[in-house]
Amino acid sequence: MFLYLLNIFISLRVHFFEESSKKHLLLNLNIHNARIFIPIKILLIFISMNMIDFFQLISVFFGTLIAAPLIVSKKIKKRFIGLLAITIGCFFAIIVQIYLGLYYFVFANVFWLLNALNGMKKISKRKGRI
Repeated sequence: MFLYLLNIFISLRVHFFEESSKKHLLLNLNIHNARIFIPIKILLIFISMNMIDFFQLISVFFGTLIAAPLIVSKKIKKRFIGLLAITIGCFFAIIVQIYLGLYYFVFANVFWLLNALNGMKKISKRKGRI
């Protein structure tokens, strides 16, 4: 994946040109309209990923980026959603770690998964309905 991103940045040629006395930055990909082809190249990166890479991205996205700000929230509903995000992230991380043979990390993620499920159970008991 890193090589694909490196390929994108190497293929960019930066040109400055003068238009109506303003300098603009033009990213040229040897194609006339670069705005269309950069997202297509990024899309090709995601298409070329295998399922394990996709599961890793999901586990980082849910387990860290979504869960961290929601867990520290004062609102119980947001905290519940944060614990649910941790549960989803741990589940996908366990799949990746079993595939890669990182069994010690599987035990750590099972620990976090059980703690998140326990927190969700306590919130649902305390509040009744969320």
